[in-house]
Amino acid sequence: MNVFDSDFQLSHICQTSTATNISLMTLEENGVIGNHQTVTNQLLIVLNGTGNVVGKEGEKTVGLGDVVFWDKGEWHETTSEYGMQVMVIESDELRASDMLSLKMDFKMK
Repeated sequence: MNVFDSDFQLSHICQTSTATNISLMTLEENGVIGNHQTVTNQLLIVLNGTGNVVGKEGEKTVGLGDVVFWDKGEWHETTSEYGMQVMVIESDELRASDMLSLKMDFKMK
């Protein structure tokens, strides 16, 4: 984005009109967020580190900038061997189709 003499990248994540929870979670070395069902639609964005996520589509390795979406009621688990920091957004208004093009680019130029 270059308005107002700015030079930065903007990645729109979501806009909601109902209750939305946004949390920062830190998994230390060998950290685990145990297998459980989501209370509402949930979006996980990796801010730092690497880990593994498990959902209805199986297990996937994730790292910096990766985005994961879980539907309401979906069983899921997150682990990290070396540590990982993630942002989690929870809202009934989140839709997987809105996340298809979302890939955060946290790498500095």
